[in-house]
Amino acid sequence: MLDPKELSACALDRFEASNDRLDAEVNAGQRRQAAMQEAIAPLIRREIGGTVFNLGDLVETAKGAKFWGEIIAFDHDDSLPGCTVLAVDPGFAGTKHVYPLTQLRKRTAEDLHPASNDARQDHFDQIVAIARSAAAAAASKFPQPNYVALKIAEEAGEVVRGGVHYAEGRMEWSEVEAEIVQLLAMLIRFVTEGDQVNGIIPPHVAARLREAVDG
Repeated sequence: MLDPKELSACALDRFEASNDRLDAEVNAGQRRQAAMQEAIAPLIRREIGGTVFNLGDLVETAKGAKFWGEIIAFDHDDSLPGCTVLAVDPGFAGTKHVYPLTQLRKRTAEDLHPASNDARQDHFDQIVAIARSAAAAAASKFPQPNYVALKIAEEAGEVVRGGVHYAEGRMEWSEVEAEIVQLLAMLIRFVTEGDQVNGIIPPHVAARLREAVDG
């Protein structure tokens, strides 16, 4: 998923930078080729913690419920490198999810061809794992105070609507599960954060707030 305009702009930057370190023995054509290779490299390959990830690699979550898929794009956040994963996992096949590279590991040959007696990860655990990531992303983008309780009601309605539409042949089951993920994400936020707009503050959150004030 390389954006041609973005790639061209990046290559131009690299080429212009090479003018500052011009080597008389390296002609413009060679420098353009080197600039293009330098521009492409971070878009197709990332290294973190000694592990090199490439576009097309099959990866899975390193901890918790297992989710796996193919890397189809890298982001541009050098402080916390991440990637977009196209799900191969039968429960979410075809959906896209964003993960920090620190939360992923490459799939091994044993992972790709598990023994027949290996128990498969419970499907609901996989949904919860994705919901946890969605909850964390939502908390970062829309922090407290937030109408979390109202969002629970809204997302619950979307799940019911999705179920009805699925029964009528108007939605795919994967779309219903996507709504379930959002509902679970809001429930996770409700348990871990509460709803500070409506004064719903779980005891552990209230204790943390008091410590912050007293400290």
